[in-house]
Amino acid sequence: MTIVEFYIFFYVDVFIFIRYVQYITFQVNQQKGMCERRKMFKMAWNQQIVYGRTTC
Repeated sequence: MTIVEFYIFFYVDVFIFIRYVQYITFQVNQQKGMCERRKMFKMAWNQQIVYGRTTC
């Protein structure tokens, strides 16, 4: 294997690795976003219940 082939394989491997890391990061961020939305909904729901109880 020549040095040029080695560099080509190396760059392709690095590129694939970077894409994989970006994909994993995207998945993690998406899950965090879902978790945040769930928390916000829960807070709003609880607030609504408390507000509803105090007004009745």
